[in-house]
Amino acid sequence: ARYIRLENSSEYQLNPNDTAFGLETPLPNHKDFLVNLVSTLCYGMSGDPTIKNQLPGLVSTIVDKTFAAYASKENGGDRPRQYYPNANALVDQKVHEHGIEIDDLTSWHELRDALFDAGEVRAALICHRKAMPILSDMIAIASLDEIRKEYPDEHNGTLLLDMFARSIREAVSMFPILQGETKFELGESRVISLDLEDLVPKTNSDQALWQAAIA
Repeated sequence: ARYIRLENSSEYQLNPNDTAFGLETPLPNHKDFLVNLVSTLCYGMSGDPTIKNQLPGLVSTIVDKTFAAYASKENGGDRPRQYYPNANALVDQKVHEHGIEIDDLTSWHELRDALFDAGEVRAALICHRKAMPILSDMIAIASLDEIRKEYPDEHNGTLLLDMFARSIREAVSMFPILQGETKFELGESRVISLDLEDLVPKTNSDQALWQAAIA
């Protein structure tokens, strides 16, 4: 058994976009979770009824386009994350041991598949996590011309997509635990107790309730 007290720090960083191993797009229940989470992160946009009604569709579209963009080239992705040396010692070791050929264009997706085929499941899982888009990648997707043509809406002179980008940027800044790829691992313990007390505010302000909803 293992007891872990989670903290809102990069040491406990978790990427909510992590899909099941080998999948490059989220399953329906995972996508529902992401739409709910990202909509909650856009706390400042939900106060206006007009924007609140548009938010689920906007977020769903951005989630879909983010995963599509960061998928492997074989699956149509146009910006798969590229492998770089020294990102993870175990991965580099296994690449060397198995003589896996890499170049400047090798993606984490490709390396995941190569290591899995070589029987290196743990190293392949690390590559899979590094291949996943992170929350801040949604900011870049929201700036693409194709989605700006699809969502040209404004509110008080500000583009809805610019409001979305600002909301994600602010939320990620406030929550270091959501700032990047997954670093926190549960290991192989069969019984795990996660203490969320440090993630839940002690007050009942609107912002505190928002933070609690995210936790």
